[in-house]
Amino acid sequence: MLRIFFCANYWLVTKIFKNESYPFIATIISMSAYMFFSILFVVDFCLFQILKRRDLLMERDETLGFVFITIILFANYFFYKKKYNTYLKKFEKSEKTKQNLYKTITVLYMMGILFLTVCSLYLVRNNIYWY
Repeated sequence: MLRIFFCANYWLVTKIFKNESYPFIATIISMSAYMFFSILFVVDFCLFQILKRRDLLMERDETLGFVFITIILFANYFFYKKKYNTYLKKFEKSEKTKQNLYKTITVLYMMGILFLTVCSLYLVRNNIYWY
């Protein structure tokens, strides 16, 4: 699943945003950011909505977030560094309908994760519980 997410992000970076200079690095940064926002949403949802611990979210240190996103960034870089050409070739060889489906799902996931992160921030800031 992450390989498909990488390939669809690479397509976005090269074809939509027209980044031909450094598409690998831009894709790694994009993937790392969305992975971080996904984990951030899950943690915030669990702490705030399930455990009802707003105080833990408000007192959280930003340094931990920077360390965590740096770890994700380096892990993605070293994982995809040598294998990304083979992943891209496999993706290009797959059927066009599958490629388009994967690209659509990836874009929807990216928009959804950004929406959920902003909603989570709004809910925590205004102390609104879903139940």
